[in-house]
Amino acid sequence: MFEGVYRDVNIAIANQLALYANEMDIDVNEEIEIANTQPFCELHDLEPEVAATASLSTRTSSAGSSTPTPRY
Repeated sequence: MFEGVYRDVNIAIANQLALYANEMDIDVNEEIEIANTQPFCELHDLEPEVAATASLSTRTSSAGSSTPTPRY
């Protein structure tokens, strides 16, 4: 169970970073790759299957808001 929670939280963090990066016109995948060079940093890459899970939770939780959708 804890492994699943860790994965879900990691995807949520990566997705939230994608939202911020999108607002600042930054390539989130490049930034995640750079961050993952640091010890103890293991952010998920926003690959299609991860992005689909992450964007689904973002879209359902922010329905009606003006929050931009992350690009993948």
